[in-house]
Amino acid sequence: MDDLGDVAHARIVNRMPIITLNKRRLDTLPDKLQVFFFNHECAHHILGHVFYPTQTSENEADCYAIKVGRKDGSLTRADVESFSPYIAVSRGSAFGHLPGPLRSQRLLACFDDPSEENIAEPAGFTPPPPPVLAEGLR
Repeated sequence: MDDLGDVAHARIVNRMPIITLNKRRLDTLPDKLQVFFFNHECAHHILGHVFYPTQTSENEADCYAIKVGRKDGSLTRADVESFSPYIAVSRGSAFGHLPGPLRSQRLLACFDDPSEENIAEPAGFTPPPPPVLAEGLR
């Protein structure tokens, strides 16, 4: 399992919010991680992220899902830590998911950030520097 991109997907069909879940993939994951992925997709709809995914929208959906679980008591810090072996092997995605180890770190930072509203830049997470490209390009 080296890619989590096919676990679930949020989209709009005929002005109706749709979440598609890949049951076969979800069945290989722990229950609380399954709920996290569902909440992540719900966050895309709640936050209006369904048309043009970006790294920002994916990070915000992750953080929103973690904070919802923390707030309603369905997630503990230990639960979020337990996601790491599953997420750490992910390469990330072209449409914005961070590579697994960074994504795991950010999920914990989201859980630890005391704010209920801050989903953009959780305290305690330092994003990596942008990649260095060929001379003069960025």
